[in-house]
Amino acid sequence: MKKVYLVTFHKTNAYGPLLQAYASWKTIEQFGFQFYFIDYCSKTESSQVEGFVFSKTAVIHILKRLVKNKIFKANKNLYASFHNFLSSFPLTDKCKSLKDLDSLSADIFIVGSDQLWNPSISGGLDPAFYLNFGQAKKRVSLATSVGSHIFDEREKERIKIWLSRFSAVSVRERFAQSEIQSLYHKDVEIICDPTFWLDGDYWRRISKKPIGITAGCYILYYALSNTQPKFSAEALRKASMQLNLPVYSLSSLPIKHSGVDRVI
Repeated sequence: MKKVYLVTFHKTNAYGPLLQAYASWKTIEQFGFQFYFIDYCSKTESSQVEGFVFSKTAVIHILKRLVKNKIFKANKNLYASFHNFLSSFPLTDKCKSLKDLDSLSADIFIVGSDQLWNPSISGGLDPAFYLNFGQAKKRVSLATSVGSHIFDEREKERIKIWLSRFSAVSVRERFAQSEIQSLYHKDVEIICDPTFWLDGDYWRRISKKPIGITAGCYILYYALSNTQPKFSAEALRKASMQLNLPVYSLSSLPIKHSGVDRVI
C-alpha cells in the first residue's frame, strides 16, 4: 500500500482548517492509500488568533463570553470538542523543524488545502509548505491557496525552485492560478476546497446536534471574523422573518453578530 503524507493546518480551533483537513484525509484514503498528517505546526499557526480585530463591541462581547465561560465553561467545551475530533487524525511523529521533516519518506508528499501559500497567514514563505524536505517519489499541491497575496520577485525566485520538484500543482482560486502558473513548468489546475469532495450525506452521518439545539429547522450563519459586513445583518433579519426561523451562528469567536439569535 502506497504511503501519503499531507502537510496542512490541522492543529487549530477553527472549523474551516479542521474540516478541510478531515475531508482531505477521508478522500485520499478512499483511493487505497495509507494516509498520515505530517505533525508539523509552524510558529505562526501555534500562536495565531484567527482574524481577530479589537473594537468596543468586540470587548463587550469578550467580557460577556468570559462570564459565560466561567459559569458554563463554554469555550472549554468547544475546545474539548475540537481536541476530541483531532484525536482521531493519523499523525506522523512530531516535527518541530525542517531537520525533523528531512527524516520523513513516503511515496507521495502533499501540501494543501487552505492558505498555506499566503505568507501573511503562514508567517512568511515556509519551506515546509512547499514540501522542501524529506524523500518522496512525488510532491503534489492539493487546492492550496495564496489568499490575496501578490508575490514579489524574491519570493517568486524561491517558489520557482521549490515547485520544480512537484509532479502536479492545483490551487483553489483563479487568482492563485495566475500567481503560480508562471512559476511552474506544467499547467496549474483549479480544484475546489476538499470539504466539497464529501457530499452532504457523508457530513450528516458524522455530525451531531450541538447541546441545547432541539429538533427543528434553523438558519445557520458562519461568522468568519468579529467584524460584520453591513449587508449581512439585514440579510439575516430578512431571511429570518421570511422563513420564520431562528438564526444560529457557528463561530469560535466571542462575538454575537447583529441578526443572530444564538451563538453555538
